[in-house]
This record gives sequence, C-alpha cells and structure tokens, in this order.
Amino acid sequence: MLISSGWAKGARLQVPPGDATRPTAVKVRAAALNMLAHDLPGAQVLDLFAGSGAMGLEAVSRGAARAVFVEHAAPALKALKANIAEVERRARVQGLDQPPLSVLARSLPESLTALRGPFDVVFIDPPYNLVSKLAVPLLAGIAGLVAEGGIVLCESAAADAEAIVAAAASGWQVHQQRAYGETALVMLLR
Repeated sequence: MLISSGWAKGARLQVPPGDATRPTAVKVRAAALNMLAHDLPGAQVLDLFAGSGAMGLEAVSRGAARAVFVEHAAPALKALKANIAEVERRARVQGLDQPPLSVLARSLPESLTALRGPFDVVFIDPPYNLVSKLAVPLLAGIAGLVAEGGIVLCESAAADAEAIVAAAASGWQVHQQRAYGETALVMLLR
C-alpha cells in the first residue's frame, strides 16, 4: 500500500498482518480524501481505529498540519509506528518541517479522555462488526473534540451506514453518504 498524493506520495506503508485489521481499500481511501481535498490544508486530524495510519498519513501528505492516531491492537501499532517513521524520514529528506504526528496506544475510552482537540477532520473506521454498537457512544464521545464546522468521516460496511446516520441525529448533520461496493462512507458535519 502506498501514499497516493502529496509530498509523501509513493511512501510504502506497512499493513498489519492477519485479519484483525482491515486496511481501507485504495479506491475508498482515494474517494474519502478527494471528498476532503479543500478541508485538509492546515487541518488538525484525528484518526480513530487508525490501523496502518493510512488515512491520517495521507491527510498529512496532502497538507494537514497535525495528525493524532488512536490504535490499541499491537500488530497495528507496530505497522503504524513504522509508517509514521517512514513519513517523517521522507519529510527530512525533502527538507520539510516534520508534521506533528502522535500515537495514543490506549483503549478508545481512555483515548477519548486523553485527547485534546479541537480537530478539524476526524476519521473513524472501527471494525465493521462493532459499527452499530459503537456509533452512538462514539459520536457522543468525540463531539467535544471536533471543531465547530469540523468534519467526521465514518467508514463502515454498506449495510451499517444507516446506523451511523441514525446515531448522527443528535448533534450532527449528515453531509454526504456514498457506497463503494460493500463499503460506505458517511460524512458528518459538526
């Protein structure tokens, strides 16, 4: 898997082994980042359930000012840290200021307590089997971390997109909803 655009274009990203982490498909990642093209420059980004960190690292490559990655699974953390190191190396080689990239290796509840916003863009890509269970508490938990006018982009199985839309009814505006085969993206505005 490669970063597809921006100053880190071509950086090879490690993918966690096994089935526990499901990397966002290249087509879906490209669509998501194209949806956010005008919102990324200078943005403060939060990547929840970060896995390899591809979404947050792609955002930084396209101009985001900072990214915070939340990941708890050990194999994913190992890949994420290696990927951050690769992006930081590319920044040094190109003579760029290294973007602030940080990792919270804690459970989601602990991370939500420790995080300091506001974030302009939040990526949420939980394990698909947890989407309907987590949608309401997760959107409630991040509400105070998202900047006014901020964007939350949720990835789920297409069949679970309505759970996100229903959870968004309290305090969020559903801006866009798109399906890419078996995957859905739901963009929410604060």
